[in-house]
Amino acid sequence: MKSLVLVLILGLVSPLIRGGFPDCETTFLHPGQTNCIDETDGSAHEMDSTWTNSQCYRCHCSSTGMTCCDMIFPPSNPNPTTCTVVYDYQTCQANLVSRDDPSLPC
Repeated sequence: MKSLVLVLILGLVSPLIRGGFPDCETTFLHPGQTNCIDETDGSAHEMDSTWTNSQCYRCHCSSTGMTCCDMIFPPSNPNPTTCTVVYDYQTCQANLVSRDDPSLPC
């Protein structure tokens, strides 16, 4: 329970510092269920475990359910006509790049 509280606190404080709120989803376990199933890839996770899935959601499995929060916070886009946000799921980061040449930062 302490680890769940810590994960939730860190999950809420970190984006506040960066200026946003995390996109979180909670799935409650059914009676008798002994693990959490990550719907992204179908993997099973033990109670009191925490992981980051391939879509950059940080998840925690507890005896009551699974909570997953998006760890990518897109930067504000001051000029949407010339810039776009590109998501990197390997590094769990979002980058603002030129629409004309995505290899260039915006």
